[in-house]
Order: sequence, then C-alpha cells, then structure tokens
Amino acid sequence: MSRVEEMIKLLTQMLRLPLTVFVYSMEAFVNAIRDIERNTDRTINAMVGGVTQAPGNQSGKESNTEAPRVGGCGGISANQTTLKEDRKMPNQDLSGDDLKDVRYSILFTKRDLETPLKGETLDVVNYSTTGGSYGAIKIGDFLEEIAKNGADRPQVWKDNKYPPGVAGDKYFEIPSVDKKYITFQYTVDGHMPKGAKEYDKRTVEVLGEIKDSIDKVGEKIGP
Repeated sequence: MSRVEEMIKLLTQMLRLPLTVFVYSMEAFVNAIRDIERNTDRTINAMVGGVTQAPGNQSGKESNTEAPRVGGCGGISANQTTLKEDRKMPNQDLSGDDLKDVRYSILFTKRDLETPLKGETLDVVNYSTTGGSYGAIKIGDFLEEIAKNGADRPQVWKDNKYPPGVAGDKYFEIPSVDKKYITFQYTVDGHMPKGAKEYDKRTVEVLGEIKDSIDKVGEKIGP
C-alpha cells in the first residue's frame, strides 16, 4: 500500500470516529427516553387502577364504604333522603269553595295522660278556611259538648286521678292550664265540586223548555 493510500485510510477513520460516537450517543438517548416512557406508563396505570377500584372490588366483593351522608341533623343518608322524598305528604288544603272530604281527631298529649279525646271523625267542609281556624272551631265544639253532656274518663286518667277533684266515670271540663295539650289533627281525603244550585237547575230547565217550544213552532210554520 502506498503512502497516499495509508493517509487516505487514516483520514477516513478519523472522520468516521465522531459519527460513530454520535450514533451511539443517540441510541443511548433514545433508549433512555423509552425507559422513562415505560416507567411513566406503569405509574399512570397504577394510579388509575387504584382509583377505579376504590368504590368497589373488581373481584365482585361489595365495598365496605358507607353511603354518603347529607345534612348535619342526625346524619341523614342519601338513601334515607330519597325515601322521605318519595313519601306523599298528607293533603291539608282547606282553601277553595269546593267540597273537602276531611278526617279529623282530637288528642290530649300531656305526659303520662295521653289519650284520644275524640276519635277519628268524618266531616265535609263546604267553605274556604285554614287548618288553624277549622281546628279551633272543632275543639270549641268539643269543649261545649263535654260541658253540656260530659264525656267518659279514659282509664289512664282514672289511674292518675285526673282531672283533679273528679272521681266519677265522666268529666265535664279540662283544666284551663292543660288546654294547651289539646291537639287537633286532620287530613283532607279529597276535593269535589259543589252541585249546581237549585235555581241554576231550574233556569237550565226553563231555557230547555223555551228552546223546545221554538223548535215546535218552527216545524209548524215550515220553510
């Protein structure tokens, strides 16, 4: 090999050496990037797996996590709140001039003397009113009734010698200081329209009779 050829070969090797180092460096860099990417994927998968398994076990076992609680009074759970919302509230609307089908009762709620004073009673209300006004009227009627005719003393009253000074089987009044324990409860079972007034019915009948007479006259006259 000539001197020139040796120099060319050496120069070529010198030029290729940096390129080889650069390529090896790039390969090492790419491998490092791939390792970081794989580690990141493992970390993300672990985090996602922990979150998705928190509400329940993927193996089919039920979670021991309690239902969320709503509100601050007594720790009412969300399920209990839903059940309460599903229950229908009693109808207590006494407004309007229609007929109201009402059930009511009068209770005595003083401690150790609790008893119904007037059992469930059916009534029809044909005027517009409120629960307070309606209850006051019924309680007033009840007190007038026992003042006039008396009422049977409940056994719990006899056992506790109530009302004071009463020894018989009947009582005729409730002490004024205890009237605050008289409680009125009622429920409106339904509403229905009032029937037509009698003169309205007669008016309709008369108009019908007039129409029939006109029709008959028209038939006689002809076209």
